[in-house]
Amino acid sequence: MPVTGVNIDVISNLGLKLASYDLLLSLFAGKMIEYCEKYIKPGGIILTGSFFSDNESIKEKETFKLIGLIKRKNKKYILSHNFAKPQQSKSKLKQKNNILEYIDNECYYLYPLCGLNSECMFQPVNISVV
Repeated sequence: MPVTGVNIDVISNLGLKLASYDLLLSLFAGKMIEYCEKYIKPGGIILTGSFFSDNESIKEKETFKLIGLIKRKNKKYILSHNFAKPQQSKSKLKQKNNILEYIDNECYYLYPLCGLNSECMFQPVNISVV
């Protein structure tokens, strides 16, 4: 399955086929969903985070339904259907062996594109988080 990266201004026309992509990663992007959701095909998934209010810009939309959270637990990422956001440490850095190490405290949200009448065409798949 080919993966295509696009490095252009998303506000302009991207020259991509509308409603033709299975997955949109909107991480640390700052509310890019408004400009990019038209490229997700029905049943496709948007993976977003809470940083830069990415999750805030999608959670109230009627066309998307939260189906799971990806959380870090014991140095691994897990897929959870418990939608309560875990308590996070405010620090993103910790001292380790005389260097600073980044700590991923973010919670990531999975939203499939559904119909306006809440019928979701998303078919559950086996999702591995590595």
